[in-house]
Amino acid sequence: MKKIWKKMWKKKSLKMELHAAAKTDLKKNLTSTDLAALGIGAVLGTGIFVSTGVGAHMAGPAVVLSFIVAAITSGLCALTYAELATMFPVAGSTYTYSYIAFGEIIAWIIGWDLMLEYLVSSAAVASGWSGTFVGLLSSAGLDLPKALSVGPSAGGIIDLPAVFIVGLVTWILFIGIKESAKLNNVIVLIKIGVIILFIVLGVFHISVAHYKPFSPFGWKGVMAGASIMFFAYIGFDAVSTAAEETINPKRDVPRGLAICLGVVIVLYVAVAVVITGMVPFKEISQNNAIPDALKRFGINWGAALVGTGAVIGMISTLLVMLYGQIRVFMVMSRDGLLPKVFSKVHPVHKTPTLCTIITGSIAAIM
Repeated sequence: MKKIWKKMWKKKSLKMELHAAAKTDLKKNLTSTDLAALGIGAVLGTGIFVSTGVGAHMAGPAVVLSFIVAAITSGLCALTYAELATMFPVAGSTYTYSYIAFGEIIAWIIGWDLMLEYLVSSAAVASGWSGTFVGLLSSAGLDLPKALSVGPSAGGIIDLPAVFIVGLVTWILFIGIKESAKLNNVIVLIKIGVIILFIVLGVFHISVAHYKPFSPFGWKGVMAGASIMFFAYIGFDAVSTAAEETINPKRDVPRGLAICLGVVIVLYVAVAVVITGMVPFKEISQNNAIPDALKRFGINWGAALVGTGAVIGMISTLLVMLYGQIRVFMVMSRDGLLPKVFSKVHPVHKTPTLCTIITGSIAAIM
């Protein structure tokens, strides 16, 4: 019993982790720009299209302050991730940090927590993408049968669009991290472009009267909004899972995290200022805030463009979530907490083959 207890709290040394990372077959292709795009791809998604509306109902126009409070908290978390990623430039992220600092049992728990986070997030994003995509098709006069567009819990047989997008993203991740990063970079540019378009269109329809009262629910409302807004920022931790595939992790990981959060904070705050100026906070849609705000002023083409951008943008969020899951899965296997066969890297694509296939399959089933 004493031996088992001792093994449960056994720690990995930094030297062991660095040695394992040095022998990796993964390609080191990523730059700070790629890492920033990975973070933006993960963070800049449903949060800006949905959470803004939810937060506005809690804090009123002061949701701007909610975003800033959440940004400060996220910034402190990012500094921690940047520090640890430069000390331990491996793919395991929080799992690896826990193994070195606390021991095997804590690492095991954290590893499975991360798997649950990434897998459930991937399945949820895929389902959200499917709903938005089917809605766009319907508005264009193309209706998919309910049996093939929603899961059993919603009265269908299979959510085929969700399964398709998971399969497509899994295949891209299998082909290689360089190719995945290039696709993600393009999608992130589209996503940022769509949000900037909304800001430019919306700023001409701001009414100062909508900012009064600025904080109808006081600081209680601001902090309640901040608790929701913090979840809008979650996803930047996936940047640290790419440390092992980064050209210069000690330089590029901190830069990537800083650029990611800098861009996201500016866009979130700008959108919050514009949308609460355009629409009285009680009337902001909690499900489709940005397109709905444009429709109110008859800018239907802008709403359609933003909706299309949201559909495209969700793909990058799904890509980063699946990527993070696969890399944590691989490192746990390499450490012996899962069967070693899972950590084998494809000789041509230089990606963990079984980890990628299994992760994509489970996400598709979910």
